[in-house]
Amino acid sequence: MTPELSTRAVSDKDVSRLVIALFGIIAAYLVYRMIDPIGLGMNAVLVSVLAMLLLSLVRVNVVISLITAALLGGVIGGLSLEKTLESFSAGLSGGAQIALSYALLGAFAVAISKSGIPHMLADRIARLLGSSSNDRRVGQIRYGLIGLILVFACSSQNIIPIHIAFIPLLVPPLLFVMAKLRMDRRLVACVLTFGLVTPYMLLPVGFGSIFLNDILLANIAKSGLDVSGIDPFSAMLIPAMGMIVALVGTAAALGDAGSPASDSTLGPTAGLNIDGQHNHMWDTVVPTFLHYNLPLMVFGWIAATVL
Repeated sequence: MTPELSTRAVSDKDVSRLVIALFGIIAAYLVYRMIDPIGLGMNAVLVSVLAMLLLSLVRVNVVISLITAALLGGVIGGLSLEKTLESFSAGLSGGAQIALSYALLGAFAVAISKSGIPHMLADRIARLLGSSSNDRRVGQIRYGLIGLILVFACSSQNIIPIHIAFIPLLVPPLLFVMAKLRMDRRLVACVLTFGLVTPYMLLPVGFGSIFLNDILLANIAKSGLDVSGIDPFSAMLIPAMGMIVALVGTAAALGDAGSPASDSTLGPTAGLNIDGQHNHMWDTVVPTFLHYNLPLMVFGWIAATVL
């Protein structure tokens, strides 16, 4: 069987599983509607959980299974579709809502992996490098690669919000090229962390919207402060010059950039240490702390006094 036919067969099989599962849920609902008038009654939560298990067992995406089961449970419980969606959203705590967004948008990372783009990019750069012995040309390739990594990192927060999911897909195929270019991996770690943190601190789009509205402003409001009329972009424009977030947000940024347990440092290490040649603390945490956390504190103080 050719790769094209094999891929098509797998895709058709996945679609078949989903269709069968959905029809099964519809059938279960119709059966419920028939027997419920008899007085047996059915626990909507139990039905929802069973539906989620069924969808998961037939390998439907777990997030899709969760949402579908929640909708089914709400309808069985006597809620309208609108009320079910409202209850579903209200039932999610802030952290769970963010995690759900991460999971849904992580589908983009799967698409990137299946496309083979990272390996094609590495092969292309390797060919360019192999055919050039000019130091200036090698330097151009080196800085071009750094710029490309920066673009990917920035785009992963706002344009195609997949956060750190792109790093294990993009960086490992490029490690061989980085070695031939004699690139300092600490520099790459800093570039990745900058691209992972700065866009969501400044731009209220994608994960920036989650951070600024659902985390930062929401927690300030919970503390009893009035956040009406506050423009997060204006508040963070000055601090972002030093890779920071103004006022209360500085603490959040300090906990992300340069933190050993932050995904903005663990992500770069996960990609750069695939061959065991990159130390998390000394090659990612310490450089990002020196380059970003210290300016964060300085510019955060300036922004707090000016704004």
